[in-house]
Amino acid sequence: MYEFEKPRGTEENVVRARKIESHLRLPTLPVGIKIYKNEEHIPEGIGAEPDFGGTFCQFVSYSRFERCQIRKNYLLKRRAITCPFAPGVLGFEDWSGHIATGEHMGGVHFETAEAARRSQEGLPRLEPFTVQAILVGPLQDLTIEPDVIGFAILPGMSNKVFDGAMWNTGKPKQITYYNICGICGTGVAQAYKNRDLFVVFPCHGGRRTGLFTDTELFTALNTGFFDEWILGMEKSFVSGHSFPVGHMLRPNPPLPPHYKILEWPDEIVLYSEWEKEQEEKQRK
Repeated sequence: MYEFEKPRGTEENVVRARKIESHLRLPTLPVGIKIYKNEEHIPEGIGAEPDFGGTFCQFVSYSRFERCQIRKNYLLKRRAITCPFAPGVLGFEDWSGHIATGEHMGGVHFETAEAARRSQEGLPRLEPFTVQAILVGPLQDLTIEPDVIGFAILPGMSNKVFDGAMWNTGKPKQITYYNICGICGTGVAQAYKNRDLFVVFPCHGGRRTGLFTDTELFTALNTGFFDEWILGMEKSFVSGHSFPVGHMLRPNPPLPPHYKILEWPDEIVLYSEWEKEQEEKQRK
């Protein structure tokens, strides 16, 4: 077995990754995210600081796409994040200046800066200046317990995701869209602060540079909620609700519209016999 084929993470993290994949058939790998507060010790060898800058959503996507080739767990500090929005969402710094006033979005995603400011007032974010680093890597390769598990889903998967989240409580799930940047970080901040699961729509930046496709949504799951969520998915699976839905699990594709010509004939006729039959018809 080649080294890159074997997950390097703890058994618990590997099992978590396999459970998510078995229920959802994810298009890319689930990612583990650990937030290190200022007073916390960062263990040696859990990840490396990148020698290049990028947006937070880019590092999430590098982890979910590149595991077999790159094999990196990224230890992100403020200087590595080039996105102007994620640091204020993820607790590296405060939400201030032209970002807080909405000037960055006035005339871009909103008519005015005031409309942008109003939209982002309730944006979930961590307390400023409380975070020193964030570890991002494939869940199956993490040797520490992540705070948040993130993964990209297709819209049809959201039914199954919410089955698991709502199985015990029946509490409706609501998605709030802020129409600004830093949305992936917002989902992580919500999941970190709440023992719950959140599905968010990646912003324009997340789709333009963060490698999220037009058909993907981002799910952020508090690790403390994982067991309850998986149990809900398992029980809803037993009740007959899987992803994909039943008719999409057929082993063979449906026959084409002209399937009649593909049917086996009642009898085999040699060409010479057919030719003789045609000659006899012409004589008549």
